[in-house]
Amino acid sequence: MCSISGILDFKNKIDGNILKQFLHTLRHRGPDDCGTFIDGPVGFAHTRLSILDLSSAGHQPMASESGRFIICFNGEIYNHLELRKRYLSNHLFKGTSDTETLVELFSLFMTLNKAPASFFSELNGMFAIAFWDKQEKKLFLARDRMGIKPLYIYRKPGFLAFSSEIKAFKSAGFDLPVSTDGIRNYFVYGHSSMPSTIYSNVEKLEPAMFLSIGPHEEKKENYWSIYDSVFQKHAESYESAKTHLFNLLNDAVRSHLISDVPFGAFLSGGLDSSAIVALMQKLHGASINTFSVAFNVGRKTRQGKYSELNEAALVAKQIGSTHHEVFPTVVDLKNCIEKVAYTYDEPFADPAAFPTYFVSEFARKYVTVCLTGEGADELFGGYRRYSAELWREKHRFLSKLFVAGFSFLSPCIPRARRLRKIASVFGDTLPSRYSKWLETLDESDYASLIGTAIARNKDFGRIYEHVGRDHSKFILLADQLTLLVDGYLEKVDKASMAHSLEARVPYLDHRIVEFANSLPIEWKIGRTTKQILKDCMRGLLPDAIIDKPKHGFAVPTDEWLRGELKGYFKERVFGSGFSFDTYGLNRKFVERAFQDHCAMRRDYSFFLWKMLMFAVWAQSGGKGT
Repeated sequence: MCSISGILDFKNKIDGNILKQFLHTLRHRGPDDCGTFIDGPVGFAHTRLSILDLSSAGHQPMASESGRFIICFNGEIYNHLELRKRYLSNHLFKGTSDTETLVELFSLFMTLNKAPASFFSELNGMFAIAFWDKQEKKLFLARDRMGIKPLYIYRKPGFLAFSSEIKAFKSAGFDLPVSTDGIRNYFVYGHSSMPSTIYSNVEKLEPAMFLSIGPHEEKKENYWSIYDSVFQKHAESYESAKTHLFNLLNDAVRSHLISDVPFGAFLSGGLDSSAIVALMQKLHGASINTFSVAFNVGRKTRQGKYSELNEAALVAKQIGSTHHEVFPTVVDLKNCIEKVAYTYDEPFADPAAFPTYFVSEFARKYVTVCLTGEGADELFGGYRRYSAELWREKHRFLSKLFVAGFSFLSPCIPRARRLRKIASVFGDTLPSRYSKWLETLDESDYASLIGTAIARNKDFGRIYEHVGRDHSKFILLADQLTLLVDGYLEKVDKASMAHSLEARVPYLDHRIVEFANSLPIEWKIGRTTKQILKDCMRGLLPDAIIDKPKHGFAVPTDEWLRGELKGYFKERVFGSGFSFDTYGLNRKFVERAFQDHCAMRRDYSFFLWKMLMFAVWAQSGGKGT
């Protein structure tokens, strides 16, 4: 795991000082080694977190043996040894790094005039890669299939820069104007939406995409499509599918254990992380390190709304892991909130970023690699809204009665946030209905804040049409292509790499993604959520873990904003350091929402958390200059 960054400028000489600034700014992603490369119109900068082949043979940027191709690579390729055997058995390697495998394999494919897409399709892993072809003067940029590793691109006329994090562009003094559309999108979803960012001249390279840029042409292509697996006809029985899934999970976890440094796992106590940890322990044999986090809230530190520590301890005891727990407080949160805002570069409103940040910092004292459970909910139907969506489709008349009944009763139960959400969603149609599940303000409140109608992500409409308006396919795929990438994967990557910790996500092995998406929806959401995943893990995990209701990574924002964070919120949001007018926001609406929340007239905790993180981001240099 590393950072990559670079410049492409066909008109001007590359400024080596900019590359050095990139290295300095991104050193947290790669504290073990660094290097730069300049050749005519291109410059690369790389910082290394040594995971495979700790020797200097893994130094980057790295040249192919022929000298024609240069690689700058961030990530892990789990099948790189198999690729060596299949394609490069006669090649004499200098070391054992996956980087060397990649640059020699790319050299082979390009020399044989194979399409770049065929090369990227061979890779099983998480990656952001830059290749430079010295002969053709062409730059290639690529991102892994599911968007596990980030890759940002900055543009101005005749100039392009790329990086693992936007802060590299900020540190080099690039002008980064804030996008009005980006602000509007943030207050809908709490993060930016691909390919856009909060900055008008910075974009994200989308998952499963590669970009090729030469002196006279630029081309962006897909090398893999998630839709292909959605339309596959599944011929297996449920029992054989369950066995197949277990074997895929087992192999994915096995491949994710490849490492020359200590590894462990985040263990929340829920099904997803527990399954990964149980498979790790079975495959590894020796005791592994597991890490859990919970907030100190009242007397319910180990059990309750904000903790699954008892369940995590149960799993750790059964499998025999060396278990560690960390208990951040609201004081810890206030002390690091600016660091977290800096970590994410853009305003980022998922409260779970904080426990992820704390547990990553804690885990790094023991290990360099951690496996996580991200992706299972989106693949196997773990969220309650999936069940609600299927219920609505099956019981349309009853759902209309519910909407009518709640509309009548809502004034009597003003803090019934979840019921209000369901009523709002059920009263709409796809695809805009699905966007409502992710929104924290209704249309009237949003209009009061921004002054315009809600700017919903247009990708939902495209996804809905792409799956032939098939409701059951759409509801899971919509999250896989939006929230998972822009929210959860970004949360884990930035929080872990802030502490030089590599996070790996076995559920997003593309073989599991393809298989899961080919399964009938009733095998995932049947008698329970994540049905087939639960069934294939029985016997390896306690039934108490498998059958417990979904908990989620809860953070006590509701209580804190009415209590220990109340003064802090007023200082950061309503103090002199933040200008509502600069960002086109209505101060009076925010004041009213804050007063209603504190008086428990309405639960605005999700929105107020967005507002707090936006204000902290803005005051921490959010304009990017």
